[in-house]
Amino acid sequence: MTMFAIDGNRLNRRLAEFAEIGALPKGGVNRQALTEGDRQARRMLAGLALARSFRVFQDPMANLFIRRPGRDETLAPLMIGSHLDSQPAGGRYDGALGTLSAFEVLESLEDAGIETDRPMEVVVWTNEEGCRFAPGCMGSMAFAAGAIPDDWAARQATDGASFTEELAATIESLPEAEMRPLGFPVFSYIEIHIEQGPSLEAEIFRSARHRHSGTRWLEAR
Repeated sequence: MTMFAIDGNRLNRRLAEFAEIGALPKGGVNRQALTEGDRQARRMLAGLALARSFRVFQDPMANLFIRRPGRDETLAPLMIGSHLDSQPAGGRYDGALGTLSAFEVLESLEDAGIETDRPMEVVVWTNEEGCRFAPGCMGSMAFAAGAIPDDWAARQATDGASFTEELAATIESLPEAEMRPLGFPVFSYIEIHIEQGPSLEAEIFRSARHRHSGTRWLEAR
């Protein structure tokens, strides 16, 4: 088996770059689904993919796909990914970690010159968070069903924007992406994900205080 390692420094740098899109003062992001910030992040990722000569696709739900070919292009792809949209005060790693680490896998394979038997695709699902348009997980739901539910056409965002208009604007903002139908066979799907919120933050600080107290006790001994 051929072994290879990802470039952790590159991944961390990418995470920081994407966190600048919709950056909040305390380090989080506000990059809600189908906004200009969401579109900017998609364009940035598509640009990185095209620079590596990967193929870029999107479907009628604006799900974004980045494909690295395999030896046998007739095989269903191994899909890796997550999302780039955020909550109004989301963490910089929630969604973006899964998407950008998936892209790092493709880049690392390319850097190492490793061929895979089947193609690999990075996916960016549309509106996983569901905070601007309900329901959440719209992109993955539509992909699994192979169709966009009729009643979504009349949905409005929390800011009053039309779902239909914002979806069309998002698709149009990435003309370099090839259009493909909704849904297709997938060999398997992998997603790295972290939920960032007050419970996780509180636990981190609790653990840090515990370690610090333990250190002081040892020093006192």
